[in-house]
Amino acid sequence: MAAEFTGQVVGAVFALAASALATPTKDTRIMRRDIAALHDQLSDLLARMAKGLRERPSTEVARAWREEAVDLRNASIGLGARLEDLKSHAKWSPRIDAEDVETLAREVGATSVMSARVLSIASDLAAAGSASSTPLPPEAVTPLADLMAMAADNISAED
Repeated sequence: MAAEFTGQVVGAVFALAASALATPTKDTRIMRRDIAALHDQLSDLLARMAKGLRERPSTEVARAWREEAVDLRNASIGLGARLEDLKSHAKWSPRIDAEDVETLAREVGATSVMSARVLSIASDLAAAGSASSTPLPPEAVTPLADLMAMAADNISAED
């Protein structure tokens, strides 16, 4: 009876230890949450830009979009720095799974590309509204806005 009990206790201890090592760390969970939040913000900005483009945005609105896109791009750069920090900690922590870090690296890379593209679009729209540039041709506005709206939907998709 005592041997069975001891065996169950030892098994439970090993199960708890294995569970603690197998679960994602707080850092990886927070990073995954922050990546998803940044995707939502990028999608929201791009959707607002698509809607606003159809209504011919003012120069002030286009500049505000650009400033917001700069902030989102900077947040993406911050995620990259956090990932590098996580990678350096992964060498010493048995709880940080190398595959999890690789997945985060792909997500951060994709987020970086998305944020740079949204910034590029916002910058182009801000420049198009300036007095020294030629405005977008009216026949290009709707297809461009449609394409931006589809990209926003794609960014916000869970896959």
